Amino acid sequence: MLGTSLSLDGTPHVVIGVMPRHFRFPADDVQLLVPFTLREADFENRRNRFLEGVARLGTGVAFEKAPGYRYFTSKLEPWPRARLGD
Repeated sequence: MLGTSLSLDGTPHVVIGVMPRHFRFPADDVQLLVPFTLREADFENRRNRFLEGVARLGTGVAFEKAPGYRYFTSKLEPWPRARLGD
């Protein structure tokens, strides 16, 4: 299965991992996860709350050192922490 090519809505994808049979995220009926790309405009509306994420840190990797951590936290800088729930 790993390395298999799939076409989803005409877009090619390669299988890079298989989750355990009983893995349930973000809902019980989800059977496939694909990469999602955010644009700058996606960070402008602070009420957009349609994303959930899951990640596994490598052994010995601190959260602050994880790839992507600085990118996403830099997008939050203009808004004080107290306003994140707005």
